[in-house]
Amino acid sequence: MTIDRDYIGGNIHVLGAEGDMVRVENELRDTQGDWFYWAFRVRGAAGRTLTFDFGDKAWVGPWGAAVSHDGVNWTWGGAASEDGKRFTYAFAPDEAEVYFCHDLHYAPARFERAAVELKLSVQELTVSRGGGSVPYVTLGAGERRILLTARHHACESTGDYVMEGILRAFAADPMEGFSVIAVPFVDYDGVIHGDQGKNRAPHDHNRDYTDASIYPEVRAIKALAEQNIYYALDLHSPWHRGNPGNPEDSTDYIHLVRKNREKQAMQDSFSALFERETARDPRALRYEGTHDVHINMLWNQEGVMKSSCGAFYAFEPRTRLAVTVESPYYGLAGNAVTAEALVEEGRCLYRALRAFHREHGEA
Repeated sequence: MTIDRDYIGGNIHVLGAEGDMVRVENELRDTQGDWFYWAFRVRGAAGRTLTFDFGDKAWVGPWGAAVSHDGVNWTWGGAASEDGKRFTYAFAPDEAEVYFCHDLHYAPARFERAAVELKLSVQELTVSRGGGSVPYVTLGAGERRILLTARHHACESTGDYVMEGILRAFAADPMEGFSVIAVPFVDYDGVIHGDQGKNRAPHDHNRDYTDASIYPEVRAIKALAEQNIYYALDLHSPWHRGNPGNPEDSTDYIHLVRKNREKQAMQDSFSALFERETARDPRALRYEGTHDVHINMLWNQEGVMKSSCGAFYAFEPRTRLAVTVESPYYGLAGNAVTAEALVEEGRCLYRALRAFHREHGEA
């Protein structure tokens, strides 16, 4: 049996194995502090039942590990231990290779397949610090632009499923006069190497929207402001799991992160429209505006968050509305995260944006 991380997005350190118990820990690499992402591949365990133990770290979600046989299509593997520190998996006799992940990982290969299906040309936004070609796509021919960004923090995969849903909805029913610019992997090197990406030293990509940006991807996204960005949606995943004892904790729910006080009324309107769309669609992860994180609430402090992508576009005079959308890794019973629910959430976001534009776009 072999356990490795030698593929796109892999992240694990194997501490040892005794019988059917494997002790593992995730790799923080250059993340300052602690974070939770992990992903690994097991080969040669067909017919065995193994338990993977994360020691004192409760980094396994309520639906257990995400499981894949190709690194692209993911489902939940079953419940974790009660304390969230381990999961057990029974390998079928024909399961020669299985991938496991903290969440429903979104691989670049899935985005490439979606781009082919939608007949989108994948272009180069810039070259990353590691020498990688950072991809982006455009859709539509209108002069007004909708900017979509995801993976400012490399591990935050839910945002890419949502982005895919928006692109699919726009392709089926484009907004007249608009085109879309979509950057699916802002921290491209981190996505490829399986980094956490969050709190990367000296700072991460979503704290780089300053006058001295150090990441080529961020400099390129800032430059897009010259292309008449009318709407901007920055797509994220939040913390690992919520704290049910804190009524302000929105981790297990979709929530918007507010930035610009002067556009509060428009954000309220967009929130109401988004809530309406998810309520109408039983396939989508449901959103309720009561879970939004407002300015100076919890971690969303004005002084800290001013260097984020959401703030950069929220205060860009030419941008009508900019919203940060956080989609949970797991959700809750009755509103659980699946790949399909996240894609449908993206379709709901797009329908809400269309409705918002009809009500406010020309004002």
